[in-house]
Amino acid sequence: MKPSFWLILFMVDVAVELLAISFQLERVRFISKPLLILFLIGYAVVATKQRNNLFTLLIAALCFSVLGDIFLLFEQSHPIYFMMGLVSFMLAHIFYILLFNQIRVKNQPEKKWALLSIILLGVYVVFLFLLLEPSLGSLKIPVLVYALVLSAMFLSAIQAFDISKQSFGKICVLGSLFFVISDSLLAIDKFRAHFPMASFTVMATYITAQFLLVLGISKYLNLKSG
Repeated sequence: MKPSFWLILFMVDVAVELLAISFQLERVRFISKPLLILFLIGYAVVATKQRNNLFTLLIAALCFSVLGDIFLLFEQSHPIYFMMGLVSFMLAHIFYILLFNQIRVKNQPEKKWALLSIILLGVYVVFLFLLLEPSLGSLKIPVLVYALVLSAMFLSAIQAFDISKQSFGKICVLGSLFFVISDSLLAIDKFRAHFPMASFTVMATYITAQFLLVLGISKYLNLKSG
């Protein structure tokens, strides 16, 4: 099967998922939501020429993302499912961090650590945590740890590429940024205050994040295999 086949399946499923959210078709989402990342895995397998350690890390990150998506479908039935989803996505981010760190070593972007980015992201994490803290209860430590891991994933993407010259680097950094936006919106909606179209916005930014990460990493791997 060609990569375009998996992309078409993915795009169709994106439409189904967003429509299911809009019309509150929760039973449909039990099928459409897990399929989103599974279709991206199919795309990555077909579109990526290399089968090296970087590819394995990408697939691992996507597999834990699928688990996270499934667990969060059940979060209304028992709080444990939210925690399991949190852990699954944290592991997904850790695999992305390992992947980007290995890309940085191989890619050698020849740049120092972006101190300004670290400071700005640190300020953002502190601000968001203080905003959510009154409602976190026993989840204060898990949410803080998750926020730090998510931030590390974003920073590792920034450091892995020379984004002024590498288009796939821009795609990966943008994808990691969308992940930060999606998870931030999810946290605000869950722990601070529900806002209109929250589920739709969270899922739209999450889908965009994962798609851009898979696209950018696949492009990098294909370039290095040439």
